Amino acid sequence: MISSERLAIIIDSSQESLFALKLNYVGIFTESPGRSYVNGDFAYFDCIDIDEFSIHELNDMVKKLGFSSKTIMNYNFLKLDMNFDNGLYALGNDDDVRRMVEYIRLGYKRIDAYIEHDKTTVYTYIEAAYNAPSKKCVIMKLPNGGC
Repeated sequence: MISSERLAIIIDSSQESLFALKLNYVGIFTESPGRSYVNGDFAYFDCIDIDEFSIHELNDMVKKLGFSSKTIMNYNFLKLDMNFDNGLYALGNDDDVRRMVEYIRLGYKRIDAYIEHDKTTVYTYIEAAYNAPSKKCVIMKLPNGGC
């Protein structure tokens, strides 16, 4: 395990495409407001290239921690300088990874990610589904002679 100070040395501004991930697991989120992640453990993964990172790589990291691919897990990441009530974002697909990468490109070199096991109590997944643009189809009968 690497300390935060060492991560700052390893990942400096000359390595713009690299970041570190602090992966928090086996904990639970408390209720909001004042949400926190308790009774968990964590592991650091460093020198991750943002151009090659995807949910598949995150799943591989979780497997290295000893979890089965059959275990139901929900991933979230915390936007730095924000609290758990307002700064958690779903990390469930490559669109979510692209959102996270935007923060890394802004200079955030360490991302804190959190695993919820079995079910989620954080509504980032639900909000993402409801806020996704919906595609609507309108079927109209054209008047005679219309194209």
